[in-house]
Amino acid sequence: MVDGVTHICQNCQNSFEGRFCNQCGEKVYTSHDRSLKHIFEEFAHFVSHFDNKLFISLRTIFFRPGQLSLDYCAGKRIRYYPPVSLFLIMVVLYLLFPIFKGLNMPLEIYNDSWGRHAKELISSKMKKENLSFQQLSAKYEKTSEKVAKILLFLTIPMSALPLYLVFFRKRKYYFDSVIFSAELNTVFLLTTFFIFPVVLFIIFRILKLVGHPILRTNDIVVSAISYALISGLFFPAAIRRFYHLSRPIAIVSYLYFAFFHILIIFWLYKYLLFVISMALT
Repeated sequence: MVDGVTHICQNCQNSFEGRFCNQCGEKVYTSHDRSLKHIFEEFAHFVSHFDNKLFISLRTIFFRPGQLSLDYCAGKRIRYYPPVSLFLIMVVLYLLFPIFKGLNMPLEIYNDSWGRHAKELISSKMKKENLSFQQLSAKYEKTSEKVAKILLFLTIPMSALPLYLVFFRKRKYYFDSVIFSAELNTVFLLTTFFIFPVVLFIIFRILKLVGHPILRTNDIVVSAISYALISGLFFPAAIRRFYHLSRPIAIVSYLYFAFFHILIIFWLYKYLLFVISMALT
């Protein structure tokens, strides 16, 4: 036992009684804390609580859209995984296992489809660095993966801004819009770049096995179809619940948000990723 005994904090040298330093919060470690058994206890505690909170959060997002953000902003947080942290997990998974690269496009697409400005920037970079297009593409891909980690996170506050502006009378703090934006973008990443592509892959495999001709598509088309289906299914329900709106107003609000969200995700994000990555390559 450590209660009733005076300790010297190993972190700040403060004298105190109890299990934690009253000046810096450092814990007094006992022989049990240094045992192998304690390591396994901490690991089991982390896994069980992580899985439980993650499962509850994902279940709430899909079966009661908007409820997680509503509870979290009201202070009911202990049962949920933090929405922003949940979004960051999706970002890491998306970058580690890019089933479809609908957001992080290769340099070829910018060169072929993003107009004269993109071509001139790529051509100028090739001449300046004395690189072939293939060499520049390889360097660009490595750089863009790093830049994407920051830019994807910034899509949360950027997506929250149109929500805050139109619903500023409904929500007192910009914080609320950021939390809700994190939930919506989590659904967007999880469904558009994991669930939908996996379902599509299974369908294509079945069609191939039965000898049916397979439609050719690409990441951009798949992303667009997935976004239309998923956002139309989840976003209006989430907006209606979070802002306490009637169904017609929720649908109009969804169309308003979807317009700005598409601009942010499919244009602004991609443009900034291209320009910043080219500058850093």
